[in-house]
Amino acid sequence: MIARQIAAKDLTLVFRNHRVMAVFVAVVLVMLGAVLIGAERTASFDRERNSALAADREVWLGQGARNPHSAAHFSRYAFKPLPALASFDPGTVDYAGLAVWMEAHRRNPATFRYAESAGASSTFENLSPAWVLQALVPLLIVLALFPSYAGEREDGTLRQLLGTGVTSDAVFAGKLLAALRLLLLILLPLVACSMLAVAFSDIDAHQPDPQLRTLGLAVAYSVYLLAFCLVALGVSALSPNRRSAAIGLFAFWFVFVVLVPRLAGELALARSPQPDATEIANSLGEIGMAFWDSDELRDTARQQALEKYGVQSVEELPIDYAAYELQFSEEYADPLYAEVYRELDAVHAAQERTLSALSMVSPTLAVARLSAGLAGTDRAHHLAFTQEAELHRQKIIKQMNDDMMLNAGDAGYGYQSDPEFWGEIADFHGSLPPWSRFASQYLWDLLALLVWLAAAFLFARNAVARAGDMERAR
Repeated sequence: MIARQIAAKDLTLVFRNHRVMAVFVAVVLVMLGAVLIGAERTASFDRERNSALAADREVWLGQGARNPHSAAHFSRYAFKPLPALASFDPGTVDYAGLAVWMEAHRRNPATFRYAESAGASSTFENLSPAWVLQALVPLLIVLALFPSYAGEREDGTLRQLLGTGVTSDAVFAGKLLAALRLLLLILLPLVACSMLAVAFSDIDAHQPDPQLRTLGLAVAYSVYLLAFCLVALGVSALSPNRRSAAIGLFAFWFVFVVLVPRLAGELALARSPQPDATEIANSLGEIGMAFWDSDELRDTARQQALEKYGVQSVEELPIDYAAYELQFSEEYADPLYAEVYRELDAVHAAQERTLSALSMVSPTLAVARLSAGLAGTDRAHHLAFTQEAELHRQKIIKQMNDDMMLNAGDAGYGYQSDPEFWGEIADFHGSLPPWSRFASQYLWDLLALLVWLAAAFLFARNAVARAGDMERAR
């Protein structure tokens, strides 16, 4: 009963604070804007993807009679499917690339990175509901709760309250209840708007487990913001007045929400530098030519073909040897390409391990990583797309080499596939993998959030107990 009365009184004071209410309204408006921008942005990406997919298919099917190897060089694009939750947290979408060109003799990285072509408006287009929850809502919590204890101590009402026999635990329960109610008032409309935008988004690619992912996001952000509420109560309890509480909490917000994540990113890059793009491109080019520049490899391919078909010369082969050689070169290069991309992925994984380790230092790092993972917009989901695209590339290149190998006869490179053959080459649609495939990668970040919550609770309890003792001793 006493806790509820204290909570009601604290909430009344918050609502009477015009500065807090102005910031609250501003945050809500920013969040609504972020929801609208995110939903429209993701829908726009999806429309562009569908348009590009249709254009790619139309050009592919309309190329007429053509040599299949020439068509393999022309080839097709694999367009990345975007999850609906990308409107909540875009993660790496702007930086990782949205399409892979699936050509012969080459495994290409993803291209069409939105960040490379974004103009001056990109600052606002990058605004997302996830960023608002990670950065602005903690600031609102700090602004609303810094006078919780410090204000009462400064006004002398805390001593009077404790002098009536109310225990420190009861006061803490009331303050915490007020913070929880305030958090619900902030979160419910914001999260509801975000989830509605996701639910009604016109996205063709649907995740197999949206309910689980949405629940995970709700839990992650609730833990994150509750930790900020507890820290705010603890700092306020230890502060002699409103001014010192405000300074301490704003400093806490700046260090752990702004400064540490930025320094963590710089440290991750310093410990695991990004490989030079030119060197990677040169390595890929060398792999593509490795077979053709090696007489030994070409002799090996020739000998394997003769042994496979039991003949003594290339002229006796029942297949087109040029196409056989093309497919041999592809199968030789595929594991070499995979090794280059594994090394590149190892660098990115090392960078992420650094960020994950530092999530124990900043809860913002932990919740940001969890958020992108749950939304399906992190590096792991992008890597799954590129690997799926590569398997599709290998499949369609083999189809075209096999067509030439089996049907070219004496025509060789002069052979042209029937236009109907292009319809046998499957489109790349892509799939969105389930969260269970990646959940183990985020256990440390989840643990970091829970540790922060537990530490914040213990800090707040001890700070409140200490504040009560100090007030009674005065």
